[in-house]
Amino acid sequence: MTDRHCGYLVTLAEDVREDDGRSIVAALRMIRGVVDVQPVEADPMVETMLKGRIRNNLFVAMRDHLFTACEHCGGVGFLGSGACSVCKGSGKRT
Repeated sequence: MTDRHCGYLVTLAEDVREDDGRSIVAALRMIRGVVDVQPVEADPMVETMLKGRIRNNLFVAMRDHLFTACEHCGGVGFLGSGACSVCKGSGKRT
C-alpha cells in the first residue's frame, strides 16, 4: 500500500512581485484537485534566519564528513590523511 499525499509545499527560487505572482497562483489553481493556493509574503528577517540555519547545517554536515576522530588518541584528523593533528598517527599526544 502506498502513502497518500494531502498537499505540496512549493518554494520559489527567487521572490516574485505580487502582480507577477498572480499568474503563478492562477496556474496552480488550475491543477486538478487543488483546493486552495495561498501566497506567502517574503520576510527578509525570516529569510536571513533560515539561510543562517541552512548554512550552519551544511557546515556541520561537511565537518562531520571530512573530519573524523583519530582511532589512536581521539584527536581530530582530516579524512583519509591517516594521521591526526595531535598524535601524527603515533597514538601519543604531543
